[in-house]
Amino acid sequence: MNTKQQILKSPILKKGEDFSFLRQEGIRLLQQYSGTTWTDHNIHDPGITLLEAFCFALTELSLKADLDIKDILASSQQNSSNVLFGAEEILPVHPTTIKDYRKVLIDTEGVRNAWFIPLSIGETNNINGLYDVLLELDEDDTLGDINSSIIEKNITINIGSGDQDFTIGVFFPFWDEEGANAFQEIFTTIDNITSPGSASIILTPPSGEENDYSAELEITYNTISTTSFTVIISVNPTIGTDPIETTAVENEIITLLSNTGNDSFIDLFNRKVVAASTIENSIWEKLRAHRNLGEDIQDIKAVRIQEIGIDVSIEVLKTLNLEKYLASVLFELENFFRPPILFTSLHDLETKKISYENIFEGPLLANGFLDDAVLNDLSRGVADSRNSTVYISDLVNLFIKTALKNSTAITNIIENQVIAISNITISNYRNNKIVEEKVTDCLVLAESELVKPRFSFNKSNIQFYSGRVELDYNYDLVISLLDELRTTLQTSNTISNLPSIPSGESLATLSDYYSIQHEFPAAFGLGKNVLSNAYSEEHRAKVEQFRAYLTIIDQLLASYSNQLYHINDLFSIDTNVTNTYFKNPLYDIPYYERLLVDFLNSGQSWEDFKNDLSNDYQQALDEIFESNTIFLDRRNRFLDHLMARFGASLEHYISFRYEENSLMVDNSSQLDLRQLEIAHDLILDKINYLSVFPEQSKNRFMALNYSEEAWDTGNTSGLSKRLLSALGLRNLNRRTLHNEVDNFIQIVPDGPDFIFEIIDSNSDVILRSVGNYPNALDAQNEARETIRQAIDRDHYFVEPQGVSPVTYVIGFQPESGNLPTYVATSPLPSTNDEFAARTNIRHIIRELKEIGSGVYIVEHILLRPNEGDTIDLEIPINETNNVSNPYSMRISSILPSGFERDFAIEMEPIPSIPAQFQNEKFRNLIVKQINEETPAHILAGIYWLDINTGVENANTPSLNNFTARWRAWLEAKEDASTPINVLSDRRSELITVLNEIYQISA
Repeated sequence: MNTKQQILKSPILKKGEDFSFLRQEGIRLLQQYSGTTWTDHNIHDPGITLLEAFCFALTELSLKADLDIKDILASSQQNSSNVLFGAEEILPVHPTTIKDYRKVLIDTEGVRNAWFIPLSIGETNNINGLYDVLLELDEDDTLGDINSSIIEKNITINIGSGDQDFTIGVFFPFWDEEGANAFQEIFTTIDNITSPGSASIILTPPSGEENDYSAELEITYNTISTTSFTVIISVNPTIGTDPIETTAVENEIITLLSNTGNDSFIDLFNRKVVAASTIENSIWEKLRAHRNLGEDIQDIKAVRIQEIGIDVSIEVLKTLNLEKYLASVLFELENFFRPPILFTSLHDLETKKISYENIFEGPLLANGFLDDAVLNDLSRGVADSRNSTVYISDLVNLFIKTALKNSTAITNIIENQVIAISNITISNYRNNKIVEEKVTDCLVLAESELVKPRFSFNKSNIQFYSGRVELDYNYDLVISLLDELRTTLQTSNTISNLPSIPSGESLATLSDYYSIQHEFPAAFGLGKNVLSNAYSEEHRAKVEQFRAYLTIIDQLLASYSNQLYHINDLFSIDTNVTNTYFKNPLYDIPYYERLLVDFLNSGQSWEDFKNDLSNDYQQALDEIFESNTIFLDRRNRFLDHLMARFGASLEHYISFRYEENSLMVDNSSQLDLRQLEIAHDLILDKINYLSVFPEQSKNRFMALNYSEEAWDTGNTSGLSKRLLSALGLRNLNRRTLHNEVDNFIQIVPDGPDFIFEIIDSNSDVILRSVGNYPNALDAQNEARETIRQAIDRDHYFVEPQGVSPVTYVIGFQPESGNLPTYVATSPLPSTNDEFAARTNIRHIIRELKEIGSGVYIVEHILLRPNEGDTIDLEIPINETNNVSNPYSMRISSILPSGFERDFAIEMEPIPSIPAQFQNEKFRNLIVKQINEETPAHILAGIYWLDINTGVENANTPSLNNFTARWRAWLEAKEDASTPINVLSDRRSELITVLNEIYQISA
């Protein structure tokens, strides 16, 4: 429908955009506050002219502020990155619940359905937190149903009296069974297939009521390797009693089983197992990468298959398209017994008006979105383990609904197409053997949680009649039509599932300002208008005075536009942001240079003055608009607001920092400066916290991936990362802490002597010794002592040097009596700004506090005993008893104490590195953060370990020994080729030292 666009005669304006309203309001205020002295409010009055110009400028600013927010944000995108995260960044979470894990598993290529099954303590030796995964795999275009271990071939055999068609089905081990282990890689060669101890395959014929053969196969592959397993062979139709027929069929079975070529039984089995194992490996990788803290996966299993056969007689009119109807029936039966799981697109969910909070709840999937209802409300009977009964009435309804769906008639559909459905029975088969045969009421599916039903056309007998005449149909056409229906069932969604953020138009003129001086009549001599010399000098001076007065208003209005232009800076996590108020110099106002004293005294040309960003005018504006104190306060409050948007806070850490600072300083002026330093430091802490917040929020429950690189890596738990970030630390990697200090010390020869240099995380020198040391060891020891003491702000001094300009040098001296001789000075670039020098000190302290600081999170469930393990975790609860279940939902948090000692002798611990961990209040902060960040269902033990300066033995409860044992166990566990006995030894060594730590701590 065409819509006409109109310009309204009386547009509806907001108050700030309505010139008439602003003018009336201005006059009202004039009358209220100066009505006794200013009585002429007509348009000829110069004061009213000024009011009108000001009101006109306000409408421009109001219109700018009312621009579409996407255009305003687009206009300032060039300024800074912001922290307004997209829905897909901030709302999804690491899979946490059983439904979350099902969704992640189903989202894997090759997986059709999956079940995440918590194991009972009876299945896990009294350990909670273990799960099994049950996988149902997608069908392979070439290999068919990978879930089924049955491979069938249709063959023709000469049985003496003539040729006869048979279907030979071989039941192999399932891909997750021991017999299939050797087949997880494609064989280079399959050399021979026999029965063990025989030169050929020996068939065991059916016995009793059994109709199937069996054979034990021994396969020689890749020249020297062998494996063996038992197979069951079915023959359909069943072989008669004629010995000639029996011999012919048995010989053909042996020939088929002995064949080692392409598309042989053994080749197809090999390829099926490889396909399944490839998917299984990708599932293992995904599960280990998405493991919850304190939980683990015990095993991945394959669903077992029970085939469903239906016998039914359907009387129809000859006008019914049998092939189309039968293909539809088969398609509906397949989906009835194996309901499809369909992904939804973001567009479909948006159309349903579902909120983003609900859309993006749970993990972000690659193929779209899975509604919980899709997993809960599956078709009756079969795919839902809560209802494992199949009713004949449901199948009758399915036949009727399919007829309705495929008919073009409007009325009397059943009478016109399907006349009667009779003699319907249902049977199920496992391993090619009948379980329940021709049930007429309902079929109860045994073990339906593990053994999933599949409709089998081959095991069904669907007959059509018209009158009393059986109707034939084209089997190949039915299968072709069925395949077409299968391809129309789209289970995945290829449309982008990320919300599109509206892209605004960048308005380059958003920060521009057009002076109100241009709005005055020419007689005022403002703007580009200049009064001639015909006017008196006094009159022209008053005009210049008025022009100067108007620049105050211009400065406010111009800066308002610039503030709007820099809105992204206010919500930025860019460390280079230096303003929260943004000025706009008035260089474009005509003849402004005649008024600007800073320019007149500069001796520069007007162009050079404008290009000088640090001229006196710019500096004056900086001081007027935003002092350093105001900036630090506002910047912190903006960052607090950003954290509050996500329900995050660093209140405990911030309180500790300010309390720590106030305890160190007695002088109030020094305290104010120190608090400004802390405010600057907290800005960096908050920016660091916000920069990693999406990942840490999403992965707060995630554990380490023990199949990936374990050491000197960011492969750590979400708890560890959140804890360290909340403590203001940036190095979140798992690494060796007890001797990390040596990585930050450089010993440099200086003539016959040595000096030391201390470097930061970027390898830049931040402290250099002033004096020399006679040998490298003395220099090394002094450097270590400097690092230990240099986290104390009281040990630093800012010394001015020179006169014009004054620069500031940073010196370190822990003993104030030795001033002005420094132990070390900072080679960081000198500055003429004292506060910049102070922030450099904070940078040094920040870098030094990182050294040796960290936490090791040990998940007890990963240390659970396997077969053959002889040592257990022993956590005392009193003098005589230990915790009965030390592996379930428990972690140990191992932290450096900040002390060192020789564990071989009795001695008091000596202060060491990291020194802040010696602080009782900082320890209390750490304990509080661990308790707050640890999931409520997990019990965290906290242990502080000293560094051992002596000789280690197997059970020394030192940080050094624990680190070595834990690293050795992690690296053994990450390597899939580690022998079981070696992994067991590494576990025993780790548990030995842990038990000693628990005993001493108790």
